[in-house]
Order: sequence, then C-alpha cells, then structure tokens
Amino acid sequence: MDTEHITPLVPVFEGNALTILWTADLKRNLLPFIPERHPLAEQMESLETMVERLHLLADQDNLRPEKCYFIGGEEGAIKIGKTLNPQARLRQIQMCSPIKVRILALAPGGGARERAYHVQFGEHWSHGEWHNRHPDILAEIDRINADLAATIAEDDPELAAEFLARLMEGEGE
Repeated sequence: MDTEHITPLVPVFEGNALTILWTADLKRNLLPFIPERHPLAEQMESLETMVERLHLLADQDNLRPEKCYFIGGEEGAIKIGKTLNPQARLRQIQMCSPIKVRILALAPGGGARERAYHVQFGEHWSHGEWHNRHPDILAEIDRINADLAATIAEDDPELAAEFLARLMEGEGE
C-alpha cells in the first residue's frame, strides 16, 4: 500500500453501526484501513492506554461534586452518565423507563469519569449514554461498590454492613 498518498478515512455504516473504515489512494481504489500499517500507527495509543489515561485525569478532577452513575434494571441496558443529584436523576430516568431502574453504582469524577467509562465500554454502546449489559460493565459496577463498602467500613463498620445488605436487596445507591 502506498502510504504517501493516503486520503482521509471513509467510514461505512450499516444502520448506525460502523462496519469498516476504508482509505482511498490517488487512483480512487478503496483499501481496508489497517491501523498497524497507517503512517501514524506508532503515534496512536492503544484503547487500554487511552482508558487508563482518562481515568487518571478523572482521579485528578476532584473539584466538582458531580458523580458518575450507572443506572439500570435487573436486565437490559445500563446508562452511564453524570449528575450532581443522583436521586433526582434516577427519578427523571425512571419516569421515562418502562422498567424499574435503580442506581447500580456511583463513582467520583463527574464528566471526566463519565468520558473515561464511555471510552472504556464503547464496544458495548447501544445508544445515547446507554450501553448493552456486559460482564465487563457489571465487573466495574461490582468493583466500584466493593471500593465504596471498604471505604465505609474503615469509618463505620455498621454502616458498611447496612450498605452491603441494601445492595444485596437491590436498593444500593
């Protein structure tokens, strides 16, 4: 492939899903885009590196009181968003939802954390801020809740026990 004459990428969609990226040479031949062969490939960071960098930025974004939330039902899609008031946001989403939803997890970091999670779980994206339920997302929800329980346990073991009991009953926030 002649990398000196690569024109911009040409995305091909089926419905709303990106199926493949093509490049076109000067003769208008379409070639499949293979990132490893692209001239800028060595400058591109991996998805894992990008997610790690975004989470580090979110860790440093402690000035805002926003929370990043995971909201969903017992099954189906999970919404990843940010809010200053998780309970009010839950009520807003519940009004528009045909199923009962609850706060599955809350993480510090607001918008920066939300962006990191949207990149991290982009392959499970459904629409808007909704993501298809996937073991990777559920594992992160479990990790967030375990970290929160450990933090609470350090300060107040009885409150931690109550939190975990509520979480097991499906009422955790």
